[in-house]
Amino acid sequence: GAPRGRLVIGTVPTALPIAARFAARLAQRHPGLAPQLRSMSSQDIDSGLESLAIDLALGFTDRVAGRTTVATWPQTVEHYFLVGPAEPGSVAGASTGVPATVTWTQAAAMRLALLTPEMHHRVLIDRVFAELGLRVQPVLETDAVLGLALAVQAGGLAAVMPGALVASGVRQAGLRVRRLVEPELLAPVGCMTTTTARPTRARQAALALACDAAWLAEVRTMSGTLETASGA
Repeated sequence: GAPRGRLVIGTVPTALPIAARFAARLAQRHPGLAPQLRSMSSQDIDSGLESLAIDLALGFTDRVAGRTTVATWPQTVEHYFLVGPAEPGSVAGASTGVPATVTWTQAAAMRLALLTPEMHHRVLIDRVFAELGLRVQPVLETDAVLGLALAVQAGGLAAVMPGALVASGVRQAGLRVRRLVEPELLAPVGCMTTTTARPTRARQAALALACDAAWLAEVRTMSGTLETASGA
């Protein structure tokens, strides 16, 4: 019969827009399924997969490379953007064409709002700054991506965000979006499951969607470089 019941999906906060779309598509495809979406840190996702508290996760696959207890299904490769107040006379949000660029060194000199240090998104950012020999002290820290976006919208602050967050509405908020370069930070994001438990019909249905070509094409329009989504 058709898959039924609850399916718990854990997601890192920065991938929440992708995970929410995934859960909605899954519910459309399988009306008997009831996805439950939980925003979690990467460490909590590790624990949740191990304890079987979550059935499926969306997160940074570089963290679990080489682990025999975790299987991964690539979804997208995230790129990173600096989001801040629109400058007078500029085109807010870079709503058409490919966003302009800004270097990480330039970003380090700005008043930044960042996620808290335990979040893997922040670990990636700190690693880039450290490799450039830069020491960055954020003006504001939060463990919630909504708080990050609201802080930037309040004015005077800038934040580093992945393509999925930018595509989810930042461009429509009157903010300036620039792609971060020198270096270009790339972060593979994928679905993850444990290999230590027998797969359920619900999880098999979710993984079938994760591998679906139409779904993967949809993900590309709402994450990564945003070139496909620009002007949409």
